[in-house]
Amino acid sequence: MSALTCDTPRIYELGDINQFLVADSTIIYEGAAISINNLGQAKPLVGGEKFVGFAEQQVDNQLLFSDRPSVRVKSLGKVALLIANINPSDVGKVVFASSDNTFTLVAEGASPIGYVYRVQNIGLTVVAFNSYITT
Repeated sequence: MSALTCDTPRIYELGDINQFLVADSTIIYEGAAISINNLGQAKPLVGGEKFVGFAEQQVDNQLLFSDRPSVRVKSLGKVALLIANINPSDVGKVVFASSDNTFTLVAEGASPIGYVYRVQNIGLTVVAFNSYITT
């Protein structure tokens, strides 16, 4: 590409929201951890898949609508999650998801989603999540 020689308005996206078409025969529940399939379509996360965020609302594509629905996901932020066997000394550790609603500090068979930000009380943990996390 050559250097600009005039004003070129761009389309910008601000914030922490993303949107994906929903995979066939899929129901996504509000609050579910979401991944995408090989077609780039949203589905409930299964451990080992790439985390793209948390669903903002329920979307049902079980009936295979001709106009495929999409789901809005929160891709960056902080969220309160139940995590077993956690204590205040775990602040800063990587948090993983092994399903759309199972969160752990164990990496095996799971997907990284963020870091322990704060332990509220037994089990309830505030997680700083980011869809671009790598470990």
